[in-house]
Amino acid sequence: MPDNNTNNLQQQISYYKRLISKRYLQYINPRMGKVLDLLNEPMVTLSKILPNNIPKWLAIAASVTGLLILFWPYDYWSWQIVIFLLVFFFGPSVVRFLSFIKDSFYSLLVAYPGKYLLNEEITLEQAIESGKAEITMQGENWKLRGDDSPSGTKVRVIAIKKDVLFVKPII
Repeated sequence: MPDNNTNNLQQQISYYKRLISKRYLQYINPRMGKVLDLLNEPMVTLSKILPNNIPKWLAIAASVTGLLILFWPYDYWSWQIVIFLLVFFFGPSVVRFLSFIKDSFYSLLVAYPGKYLLNEEITLEQAIESGKAEITMQGENWKLRGDDSPSGTKVRVIAIKKDVLFVKPII
């Protein structure tokens, strides 16, 4: 009979130990809890570490390593495994980072349309009369505001506001 009570008590103690450690990892130190979750599920961990398109990245890593060995055989032959692994594991991250930078730059240009036209020299297609005119540049219609000038005059874009280019004649 005492063995039964001892087993029951040991089960309760181990249950409370697991519960306390789970709560600790869940609320007090969640970062460590995530690490332990990854270690408990090795296939999930492996899928997070490996790139999405394994054959493509194997080919890219082999190509980069092969080219380095081909052009500098005495410098990189001992590093070929390291180079291959670096390209294979970090290549997708670098590509994602560069793609993020490209998208951020594009969204900046979209957020401020016409920003690329600042300080641009334009030859007027039609005269600016009463301080107003219109022009089509790169398939976009723009309103011009500035000093009165005849058509054919070169002007410089000094400011942009929505779809209006503020220009000043170049002297």
